[in-house]
Amino acid sequence: AQAINRGEILVKGSLDRQRDFVFIKDVVELIEYIIQNQLFENHTIDVNSGEVSTVGNLIDEISSLIRVLRRC
Repeated sequence: AQAINRGEILVKGSLDRQRDFVFIKDVVELIEYIIQNQLFENHTIDVNSGEVSTVGNLIDEISSLIRVLRRC
């Protein structure tokens, strides 16, 4: 939202921090599947992509997408 609304992204902390990002749609589909099939009752489920990225890389990706969207 910051990138779209203000044209900048404010980051607190290191850009080198590593995170495992997932698409929210994938998480929602997994939750729906678990509920529909009554799986994993009273269990903890770790949802991840298995790919580590840095916060800096994520900001670079967002920035490139916003630039493309603004050109259109």
